[in-house]
Amino acid sequence: MDLSLPSDGTLLEAWFLALVRSTPADRLSVTLAGAERLAATRFPPAEIVAAMRRVLGGG
Repeated sequence: MDLSLPSDGTLLEAWFLALVRSTPADRLSVTLAGAERLAATRFPPAEIVAAMRRVLGGG
């Protein structure tokens, strides 16, 4: 499975979902924090937050 950061914002939610599903529960917070930092190099904050909320069930 390729978990590279997508270049297309429409794939950001799927990327976060793949990370969540492939990460052990005890590493989830660290993985999400790193993913958020990485995504910030390519996408605007509002897009990142919206994708993360959809994946984590908060929006």
